[in-house]
Amino acid sequence: MNKREYSWLNVFFLTVTPLIGLFGTGAYVMLNGVTRWELVPFIFLVFATGLSITGGYHRYFAHRSYKANPVIKFFYLFFGACAIQNSALHWASDHRYHHRYVDTNDDPYNAKEGFFYSHMGWIFFKDPPGRNFNNVRDLQADKMVMWQHRYYVPIAILGGVSGSHPDRSACRPSFGWSSLGRVPADRAGSSHDFSHQFLGSYLRNSAVCNHGYLTRLLVAGVPDERRGLSQFPSQVPG
Repeated sequence: MNKREYSWLNVFFLTVTPLIGLFGTGAYVMLNGVTRWELVPFIFLVFATGLSITGGYHRYFAHRSYKANPVIKFFYLFFGACAIQNSALHWASDHRYHHRYVDTNDDPYNAKEGFFYSHMGWIFFKDPPGRNFNNVRDLQADKMVMWQHRYYVPIAILGGVSGSHPDRSACRPSFGWSSLGRVPADRAGSSHDFSHQFLGSYLRNSAVCNHGYLTRLLVAGVPDERRGLSQFPSQVPG
């Protein structure tokens, strides 16, 4: 693997907040219990964010496997941001590089670097110098995609706020994975919820980004054989 610079914010977030989430969520439930107003957004956002990553970011934006009307596209972009897996533009670009350069140093999640790296460890590093989005020019021409790319963080925060408990303080989040849009700036009093949600969302969806027929079939419900670059309408350098 080429030497890369660590993103210490990502390292901190992916190592510390799951521990906070594990104990914080348990303490919150013990002290406050769980109401239907917490279970409803929990169930909805588990499915909404999961579908937006697997059916949206992966199958629609990265692979262009089917056509979608603007309402469905907006759904994918909004709740995809709430899953906190980066913008659709960035996610699709990484995934297209993965298919073009699979299991080489140019593969963002090169499986030859090991199980941990290919599923999670690669996120600990910053993008390599000179990183561009030339392989997603079709998405760059989409105004809705670029809107989400520019305002990814505010959208994620909005998703987190919308998952807050309606009859308690706004800083108290809904239980479990119910407000997947929380980001560090919105963690006051709710970091346990944010990290717990992110970890669950990541583990559920990360296999879709990687190789492995069985994991894709189980997680996304859609087999994804390694196809050639011809599946992508955009231009890819190299």
